[in-house]
Amino acid sequence: MHSGERPYRCSDCRKDFSVLSSLKNHQRLHIRQRPYPCPHCEYRCTQLGHLKMHVASAHTGVFRHNCDLCDKGFHAPGLLRDHVQKKHQET
Repeated sequence: MHSGERPYRCSDCRKDFSVLSSLKNHQRLHIRQRPYPCPHCEYRCTQLGHLKMHVASAHTGVFRHNCDLCDKGFHAPGLLRDHVQKKHQET
């Protein structure tokens, strides 16, 4: 796992994974399988961790990653980074 080896390949898009469970989670995207429903709305997702982030941010208003330049909050650091680049970078 830590060797950098990625022996598991998606037959649909050729993306490689180091862990079989990651490949299986990824393959759900191709078959549009979303086995984790939100108990509060119609949202469904492919991974339990994504559901937990959705519930925490969408239904409680609690965000782990907050913008220092405005009042927006995000459940993932990449979303915050994208927000800052798009909304607060000088052009």
